[in-house]
Amino acid sequence: MSKKIEDEIDFNELNGWDLVELLRSHPRFVERFVDKCDLDNLWGSAWARLLEKQPSLIEYCDLSQLDGYDWMQILISQPQFADKCEFDKLDGYNWNKLLISQPQFVDKCDLFKLDRYDWARLLEKQPQLADKLHGYEWVNILSECPQLIDKCDLSKLNGYDWDSLFKTQPQFCRQVREVEK
Repeated sequence: MSKKIEDEIDFNELNGWDLVELLRSHPRFVERFVDKCDLDNLWGSAWARLLEKQPSLIEYCDLSQLDGYDWMQILISQPQFADKCEFDKLDGYNWNKLLISQPQFVDKCDLFKLDRYDWARLLEKQPQLADKLHGYEWVNILSECPQLIDKCDLSKLNGYDWDSLFKTQPQFCRQVREVEK
């Protein structure tokens, strides 16, 4: 009689990454052997990697261990966990990657965390997100990244916005004349 591989595995001797890779690759182990695994030894990034493929294990995860990068990774593949996410942990890079894949989270995003490079990449992949921006936000973006002017609805900028923008990008004076026409 041959032994099954699962009979030979001592789950508690596996280091965190090996356990994660085993559970990611072999879903049958999740249901049958999760009680034999020492999941308390997993840390944030290991949990993120595991939850991408095995979302049913969320109930075992200490969510406080997850940082912004971990949450970004999880939400890209498992957006249903948004109600558990501490969105304030995400930085501009995390938001950029998340919104490129899951633009529905834009309303949760502190748009000021995104820098000009983030916006350039984001608006290239998700141009519809430009509609979420207000005039003052466009001033911040265009001050740093003037090449995005073609993505901007210039009618959103008021007089104060234009004055602020002219301080850093005086070449936009001609756009004011075109908007006024």
